[in-house]
Amino acid sequence: MSLLPYAPNAAEGGDPALAAGACCKPRTEYYVDTGKGESPSRFCFRFRRAPRAAGRSLGHTAARREPREARVLGKGMDGYRFTTDLFRIEPGEDEDINPRRYGRQFAQWLKAQLQSRGYPVEPVIDEDWGRCLMCARDPFALWVGCGNEVDYGTAQPGDPPPPAEQVVWRCFAMAEVPWWKRWFTAVDAAPALARLNAVLHEILCAEPRIRLLSDDEA
Repeated sequence: MSLLPYAPNAAEGGDPALAAGACCKPRTEYYVDTGKGESPSRFCFRFRRAPRAAGRSLGHTAARREPREARVLGKGMDGYRFTTDLFRIEPGEDEDINPRRYGRQFAQWLKAQLQSRGYPVEPVIDEDWGRCLMCARDPFALWVGCGNEVDYGTAQPGDPPPPAEQVVWRCFAMAEVPWWKRWFTAVDAAPALARLNAVLHEILCAEPRIRLLSDDEA
């Protein structure tokens, strides 16, 4: 017995192209093939696909490692971009994650800033795209991503890191709720996410050596 995609054929009033798999709709029907020749429509059932997580990357298309054990549905904020001379790029720090991805000092500084404002931030988590600062895990994961916008388009193999003051840094807030909590409880992560995003803005604006950038600034 197997689970196969199902779409009505022409005899059932459906589109033959859909039955052939030419289109993928947000709602997908499946049928159970028992191998006994029963009509698929007798065993048809439906489910609605869950939306993809709305996380933001740091200008990198590689899939990131999840900073948690379970698959979750998430909502992220656009985040903030800025330049500063506060942080230095440490030798070899991008070997912990991916080439030309920096921000170890940035992550430690931001961790201290968040802790001073009441967030019990865990030790910094290295990710493929940068660093993750986990601020809470219950009743949902609330965290900040931080790192730099990489220069893959201009950098050549073997090039040294750019001067720190020329790096465009970025941070963003993210809230993620495990799927099973969404099924069985009403969890509203929006207020906590909005508050964390506002705290990030407050932290950056309070530092005179940070210059926030607009979306169209390089």
